[in-house]
Amino acid sequence: MTHHYVAYQHCSRCGALILPLPFNALSKLYHSDEAAQKASEYHQLCERCRNRVHSETIKTSITGPKATGPKA
Repeated sequence: MTHHYVAYQHCSRCGALILPLPFNALSKLYHSDEAAQKASEYHQLCERCRNRVHSETIKTSITGPKATGPKA
C-alpha cells in the first residue's frame, strides 16, 4: 500500500490551515502561466479570506477608493 503525505500551509492573511493548489494545476485551470501567476496569491488564502478580498474588491469598484486624509 502506498501512502502520500500532503503538507498543509498557512493562510497568508489569517494563518488558518489550507491546501493550496500547485502552480501546475493553476496553469491548467486558467489555461495560461501568466493568469496562474496572478491568481496564485489568492490561492494562498483560505476560503474565508478569499471571500473577504473579493468582497472588498467589489465594494471598492462600486464606492470608489477609500479617502486617506482627515475628514472635513
